[in-house]
Amino acid sequence: MTSLVRLPSGGALHLEGPAQADRPALLFLHGVGGAAWSWAPQRTAFSSTHACFTWEARGHGQAAACDDAGLADYHLDASEALGWILANTAHDVVLVGHSMGGLLAVALACEVRARIAGVFLVDPVYAERGDGVPLPSVLLAPLRVFFRAVARSFQRGGWLGRAVAWPFFKWAFLDARVRDATWPLQLAQRPIEYPRTVLEALDGVRGFPFRPFADELDVPMVLLEAVQRPKQRRRFESVVTRLRSRLGERFRHEVVLSGHYVQLDRAELTTSHLEAFVASALVLFLLVAGTPGA
Repeated sequence: MTSLVRLPSGGALHLEGPAQADRPALLFLHGVGGAAWSWAPQRTAFSSTHACFTWEARGHGQAAACDDAGLADYHLDASEALGWILANTAHDVVLVGHSMGGLLAVALACEVRARIAGVFLVDPVYAERGDGVPLPSVLLAPLRVFFRAVARSFQRGGWLGRAVAWPFFKWAFLDARVRDATWPLQLAQRPIEYPRTVLEALDGVRGFPFRPFADELDVPMVLLEAVQRPKQRRRFESVVTRLRSRLGERFRHEVVLSGHYVQLDRAELTTSHLEAFVASALVLFLLVAGTPGA
């Protein structure tokens, strides 16, 4: 099957792969400014054997356009995508999230619980509070003006948006060949991002259900953390300690030498880890399905 579902909130859900329910499905969740193209290698690898569902937030890829959006809106879009899968298929679901999509994945795993077979995180954003930047208002005011101008330029494909986006995009890859092949996909997306999303980095996030997700998660999990240099400081040390304490052998953390877009920058490595994780989820799925009364 290959089709597109348009969700009531404005998000979109790409459907690919066989429809049989005898193995877990994958729900791919992109990051800020990403889209279905963010997961191209993994979609290609899995769509011949597993049902693959690739979410796009409102205003991204083939989802509906909108004037503005923030994290709470993306959470609603992703919730509807998962809800559609659970309501219309018999699949258990592996949530696969990159960057902001990783934060959405852990939130959904804590909220839904039933039929979540595991969570696979690729250099995720992780936060338990939505606080803004602790700067004096005299400094925040000009930053807001600048950020809003950058966001509007993103939407219009202007020079300011490209000038600001390129250094961040360059940082997101170690493999220049992959970066240069991917950059046109990023530029072709209109809008790249929205003012509210950009301003939330300064003013804080409202409407998203922040809480200590690491103390609630109760499904198998893999966390791939990207570092640009071998001795770079690890960002997730305290969270990893909590997850290991809670999940034990069901949790795996690996530090990968890569840019932020690990699934593109180190596509083969990411895909092989995901294949192993999905295979272990399939074993668990078959054990549960074969248990009397399950």
